[in-house]
Amino acid sequence: MLLLIVMACGNAKTKVAEDTPAIVAAGNADDSVITYDIGELSPEGGEATARYTKGQLSQCILLLAGETGQRKLIYTFSGDSVKVEEEQYSFEEGILMSDNDNKLQLDTTLHYTLDTTGKVRGPAPAAFTDVFADMKKVVKMRL
Repeated sequence: MLLLIVMACGNAKTKVAEDTPAIVAAGNADDSVITYDIGELSPEGGEATARYTKGQLSQCILLLAGETGQRKLIYTFSGDSVKVEEEQYSFEEGILMSDNDNKLQLDTTLHYTLDTTGKVRGPAPAAFTDVFADMKKVVKMRL
């Protein structure tokens, strides 16, 4: 189970998203952060941390867990483009290690740009993770 602790400063308001699988939302009148459970996007579970500026999604960080590692996708929204940084991590000791201290190591990093429908602008990088449309089904683009 995911445990998330949110510490708020000053007059920050706490909001809980309605009709979404959101875990916690915190922010003020101009900025909010919402963490969504997106376990259906990955066999081993996952979460999306969405940052909103003036009610509009400005950045979304997906963490997708897998049997052999983890994938991190950082979507940064600007106008009609979405810049993506994708990092693929694998366990240093392999999947069969029972040690809970098995650390992740960065294998690859990809950079590419999407339009707001999820279509890649320019040549598609080899082996990129195409989950943008599925993410949009869970994460609200506007509060």
